[in-house]
Amino acid sequence: MSILLAVATSVQLTIHRAPAAAVEKAGAKPEEVRTIPMSVSGCGENVVLKGLAYSQDVKVNGQTIEVDVHGEVTVEKSAKGPFPAPVVVLTFPKGTLRFALEDSMTSATWENGGTFRQSLYSAEMVDGGQWRSVELRCSASPWRAAVVPDNVTYVRDNDAAVAAKVTMLLNALKTDAGLATPSLYGAVLLIGPHLTSALDSDPEIAPLKNKGLTAVMDPDTGKMKRQMRAIGEKEIAIFASALRRYAGSSPRIRAATASELAKHWPDIGWDIHEPFVVADYGAHRFVIDYMDGSHILTIDEVTP
Repeated sequence: MSILLAVATSVQLTIHRAPAAAVEKAGAKPEEVRTIPMSVSGCGENVVLKGLAYSQDVKVNGQTIEVDVHGEVTVEKSAKGPFPAPVVVLTFPKGTLRFALEDSMTSATWENGGTFRQSLYSAEMVDGGQWRSVELRCSASPWRAAVVPDNVTYVRDNDAAVAAKVTMLLNALKTDAGLATPSLYGAVLLIGPHLTSALDSDPEIAPLKNKGLTAVMDPDTGKMKRQMRAIGEKEIAIFASALRRYAGSSPRIRAATASELAKHWPDIGWDIHEPFVVADYGAHRFVIDYMDGSHILTIDEVTP
């Protein structure tokens, strides 16, 4: 079991409030710089919190008042390769707010390292003058979702076992066979409803369509959504070729975001087990669901 050690230090918080005249009239400062305590858990030197910012802008356009209140975090990722989305926890006098830096993690340049900035939005955001401390948390597993929606059951597995399965997937993607590698799958591969729809116009996918489709019910509409299935090496190869024509051949494998978990959850009838990763082609993103942690059961497209 990995132990996440916390390291204490401090970080600079830059505060901006506008319009300046109204802010000063209220007894506050338009521009302010503070230093607040910071702790770091599990990140080592891989990801460093470089700065925080708070911005409050109020604009009046005729009878319309526009208010933009948000925070911003800047991190520097020195580690090359996959790394989970760090989590920033802000502490105030009356509570905390937690933000996963998923926008940074899903950036195409994340694995290369560098400086990343992400805005922090919440209806419960409080003025930067009330920020008391910040914590930066990192998971020990690069393949673990940083945040799981409340309605999703997400079962963690041993980090080493998860890494072994993902390594098998990464190695397969380096070969000519790619996702057509038979050992990645069990008895059947379910091609989720969104990917089934996307591949529907590919004439080469006909053997999978003609054998009969299964279906899942959309919980929002009550309508059935079709999905294809592939059984055996030949059908897996047909699917993999169609996917290559649709999306390309060199995906980045990364952890799933909370949004991707939420979008996949209504289309399945089982708990999500690690490993649960995303094949990110840039324009297209596909969840890879192992279900029981042993073999890939479902691949489906999720919108960015």
